[in-house]
Amino acid sequence: MNKAFTLVAAAMLAASPLLASAQDDPNRPPRSGSLTQDFKNDARQAGTEIKDDARKVKSGVKNKTANAKRKVAVARCNDGAYSYTRKNTCNKHGGIRTRYK
Repeated sequence: MNKAFTLVAAAMLAASPLLASAQDDPNRPPRSGSLTQDFKNDARQAGTEIKDDARKVKSGVKNKTANAKRKVAVARCNDGAYSYTRKNTCNKHGGIRTRYK
């Protein structure tokens, strides 16, 4: 009995820093007391964080693609499109707004 108590006490002491750090996270919703509800809350929060990260990556890729298009373009048309050729530049787009190269 004494040995079992010692093992349980040691396990609780080892887990206490992990529990304390998880409880101190300001983004984590408060614990409800129901293990099932806590798992649902954690899963919902993790899903939100994953979606936010995916949105950030997607917008970063879009910005880099737009910057690359601007660097390669020869001119910008009046309708906002970019032109990459010098021959017949922006004929179908209402003329040249800005020539780059």
